[in-house]
Amino acid sequence: MISADTYTTTNPPLCSLILWSFLNGFEHLKKDGCELPILFLPLPLILSKGIRNNFEGSNTATGLLTWIARNPSILINLAQRIEVTQDITREAILFGASNDVFTFNDDGLIFSNKNGIRVSKVFSEDHFEGGKEMLLTTKKLGTWCGQLESTKTIFNVLGVSL
Repeated sequence: MISADTYTTTNPPLCSLILWSFLNGFEHLKKDGCELPILFLPLPLILSKGIRNNFEGSNTATGLLTWIARNPSILINLAQRIEVTQDITREAILFGASNDVFTFNDDGLIFSNKNGIRVSKVFSEDHFEGGKEMLLTTKKLGTWCGQLESTKTIFNVLGVSL
């Protein structure tokens, strides 16, 4: 049985919205879409408040390489964190795809669907503490990943292999 606190932060609708925010940032620079493996990166980094705190003091101009240089401990056990959250990520992708949170093109690239989502309505101060912070941080991470050349480069920078 999963605890209520754990379910609150790992439920498919919330996690698909986190992935949507990541894609939104990613598409800021990469208009041609995101490859599926990249979507397994945001949740292990964003769902952990301890890791999310390491984003403080950064902005979209900081970049992934600079952020990692400032916070090298992020890389410790990252592959294991990705593995542990892979089922949560898959459920979020399935929920998002079946509810038009994101779309896929013929090449299998993923895009955020900006039609019909009103993020400001989803997270109010009394609805879900930290929700707005999660989305802003995730969008920043997406922008940083979109600045890099390829999926392989992103994974190499993070010390993770495909």
